[in-house]
Amino acid sequence: MSDDAITVVKDVDTWKTASPRQDQALIEPSVEPPADRDFEERYRLGHVLGEGGMGVVRLGHDLRIGRQVAVKVIQEELTHQAGVRARFFREARVQGQLEHPSIVPVYDIGVAGSTAYFTMKRVKGLTLEQVLAGVLAGDPEMIARYSQRRLLTAFSSVCLAVAYAHSRGVVHRDLKPANVMLGDYGEVIVLDWGLAKLPSVEERVAERVVLPATDEPGTKAGSVLGSPGYMPPEQIRAAASVDVKADIYALGAILFELITLQPMHNGGTVDEIFSSTLLGSAGRPSARAPERKIPEELDELCLGATALNPAERPEARELHERIERFLDGSRGDEQRRDLADMHATQAELALAKSTLAGDAEAASAMRSRALREVSAALALRPNHRGALVTLVSLLSDPPPHLPPEVRAEMERLRKQDRSHSAKNAVLGYAAWFLALPCLLWDGVKSWPALATLGAAMLAATGWTVLLSQLRRVERWQGWVGLVLTFFAIAATSVLLGPFILVPAVCVMVVLIYQVVWRTERHARWVVLVLGLLAVLGPALLQLTGLLPRTYTVDERGLLVIPWAVHLGSVTVWVGFVVFHVGVLVTASQLASRSVDVFVAAERSLFLHAWQLRQLIPDGARDGERRARKDS
Repeated sequence: MSDDAITVVKDVDTWKTASPRQDQALIEPSVEPPADRDFEERYRLGHVLGEGGMGVVRLGHDLRIGRQVAVKVIQEELTHQAGVRARFFREARVQGQLEHPSIVPVYDIGVAGSTAYFTMKRVKGLTLEQVLAGVLAGDPEMIARYSQRRLLTAFSSVCLAVAYAHSRGVVHRDLKPANVMLGDYGEVIVLDWGLAKLPSVEERVAERVVLPATDEPGTKAGSVLGSPGYMPPEQIRAAASVDVKADIYALGAILFELITLQPMHNGGTVDEIFSSTLLGSAGRPSARAPERKIPEELDELCLGATALNPAERPEARELHERIERFLDGSRGDEQRRDLADMHATQAELALAKSTLAGDAEAASAMRSRALREVSAALALRPNHRGALVTLVSLLSDPPPHLPPEVRAEMERLRKQDRSHSAKNAVLGYAAWFLALPCLLWDGVKSWPALATLGAAMLAATGWTVLLSQLRRVERWQGWVGLVLTFFAIAATSVLLGPFILVPAVCVMVVLIYQVVWRTERHARWVVLVLGLLAVLGPALLQLTGLLPRTYTVDERGLLVIPWAVHLGSVTVWVGFVVFHVGVLVTASQLASRSVDVFVAAERSLFLHAWQLRQLIPDGARDGERRARKDS
């Protein structure tokens, strides 16, 4: 219905269609049909469905066929105006002869008493104007039901219906959201053909309707034919001379409103809207609504359809085809978006399950799945917020359980390190053996004690040499070497007692096994206990008298009395120098190796962390830094 449309008394409309289909020429549209005496017997009228400038649409029940119809009648106060009646019948016949799925079919036309009527199919739904108002108001049901893709699909159907009308030489001249209905079952209907311009049909003065003047933006009496805000500049200047390109402009204005959720031409009065239309000052949709992130294709399409020069506007079918091409691409984008959402949700769930998993294997499996799902989501949508949040969590929060694969890799490296450490330890044992001849130089007091020391040193050294030849040293092999080493250290107490040389060597060995061999927490206590036994064991044997005492205290001070060998001053000095140099060199070599490994691991860790951060967009990295700063 032409709610806001105003006709103007101007020159006779003599426009001819460029190529009307003569085989389907329309009959004279404004001829009044004969009176229908059985209207009241056939139709039962119900409540009002809608009301426009010239007519009222009521719900009707066709008793003859047994169906609901929409019955449009002329407004009671306008029923005697010849121009109103002529335009009313014109609308009915134009609409009835345009047979298209997006144009409501007309069932009947006639005169009942003093008024005129026509019946048509009843379509349940909302106008595009109502839908856009609901979406703009933030109605969650409207937003969920009418996505931009669905509205663009409906707009494409409108373009096709208008293209069909243009092929019949008909120009609608009043296209706007209020004249587009979206049915409850997917129908898209173009309404109100009352202002349509027909091929080879004159618009006589008697047929024109002048409605009361108002200052509403939708009307301006006596000056325009159409709806301000949707009519092109040429229709404002001379409505009678427009062609099909006027409808293209209106379609462009509808598209503008569809993608920006705001009218193309703003203004509180008709004059302000007309000024904007004539000057072409609407601007790009993307500039008017940057927050909507309007695609460039729609931006350019809207600009082309609303060009000030009618010759630069595309045809209605071209509009339809370009919208369809865009929708084909957007359907793919929508599918990718849905898939990305699905993968991001699965990643979030997998990460949560990995935190709650009771064993390392299950946690590792869930975390691996989370990484795969995040990768899939970001491959589809690189800026997916949910996937980025999960990715940051995966990269910044280590798993509570060490994955089995990582444990296996760490154990492999440890075995290699043990073999390398065993090679360095051979140097220490070599220094030990070099010191032994010096100790024998001055004579032996107890050959059994010295034999015990030699056997212990030989066993420890031999085992260490064996380990140094292996590519990978197993954990149990290391423990055997540790026990033999501490036994050899304890046996060294036969020379100068348990508190000279022995504690220093024990400290070195304890540090080597705990740092170089990376012993577990519980194993460190075992290493410490073995070290204490190597020192305190011989001391306890001497205190209980099972071994001769090495230390005595008198007025001269602490006396060291070796009971296994005779020691001279030169022997002691040379032996101490050789022994301690060997110990220091060995400790330095092992410590250097540990430091090199630690620095390399630290460098690799920070380098990998930096590389992983580069995979995260700047926005997500900034959010992560702020979160860490706040915490």
